[in-house]
Amino acid sequence: MKRVLLSEKDKKLLFEILLKNNMPYYKQLYENNLNFKTNEIKEIIGVLSDEFCRNGLKENDEPNSFGLEIENLIDIVNSWH
Repeated sequence: MKRVLLSEKDKKLLFEILLKNNMPYYKQLYENNLNFKTNEIKEIIGVLSDEFCRNGLKENDEPNSFGLEIENLIDIVNSWH
């Protein structure tokens, strides 16, 4: 899989989610250093998945607009393996 880069909008959202969840990787992201280790990528995906479950679903369990953004971030971060 080709490594996908973050748009500024995606970077801002990922930064906010990492910061909100006290993940130390927000500093690395802020410095534009996207060289995360495999275990760090898994942790980031875990945080994104939790955020998706908490705030990314409508009552019918379909993704809302925020959920679609989270799904996109998960796809991007997965490409960093």
